[in-house]
Amino acid sequence: TGVMEDDSFRKSSFLNMEKVNGWKDSILEILAHDLRGPISTVAMLTSAIDQKVEGVEKQQILNWTKTIREISERNIQLIHSLLRKESLDTIAAQVTKERIDLVWEIAEVMKIYINAEQVTARHFEFTHSQDRIYAQIDSMKFLQIINNLVSNAIKFTNVNGLIRVHIEKLEKSALITVSDNGIGIPKNLQPLIFHKYTEAARKGQDGQETVGLGMWIVKSFTEAQGGRVWFESEEDMGTKIYVELPLGEFEEMES
Repeated sequence: TGVMEDDSFRKSSFLNMEKVNGWKDSILEILAHDLRGPISTVAMLTSAIDQKVEGVEKQQILNWTKTIREISERNIQLIHSLLRKESLDTIAAQVTKERIDLVWEIAEVMKIYINAEQVTARHFEFTHSQDRIYAQIDSMKFLQIINNLVSNAIKFTNVNGLIRVHIEKLEKSALITVSDNGIGIPKNLQPLIFHKYTEAARKGQDGQETVGLGMWIVKSFTEAQGGRVWFESEEDMGTKIYVELPLGEFEEMES
């Protein structure tokens, strides 16, 4: 004789627990990575203010404090976005799309970097094929893609180097190019750069520690929105990263 018992509820609970734990781990990984760069910039800016407050014009101080405020506000938004109380199979699986102007979004990010040129000791340029390019995109994931690409370029570009961001509207998609004249990616590391915790991770030119998550986040968030990412690079000749994202319902609108 024996006893049969329906065990499906217990198994389902274990599966849900595993999903929640995986979601939690992914969030912590991405938060740790994405907050490191901006918080470091905040630290550099406040240090610069402490050192130069007596000899710098008032307007320059206002520019720096504005940059600090904008970085802080963006990262608070990032935390709220990632810490929603919902269970996900992977962090990249949850995509909340909205109508946004990609040009405006990138310009807002680039303002922060341009205002911090004196601190980062790198130069930044932003160009666009049109004044407005609308798309149906997850705005927070889009901002994380841009921030990761630019902060990565800073790490591997020498002092006084140039980092360019360009966006172009194609027939059904937008193509974002982030290029630098930095140290480039050695050929033996190129197949590894999109891997999670990649062995291609290297210290930045200013000695910054690298986790090896940035390009994995870029690839995951791009593909989660139906896009693709690729790159061109030569050692000591710089790198170009391309991100192509579909415009969605706006592909036929406003050229």
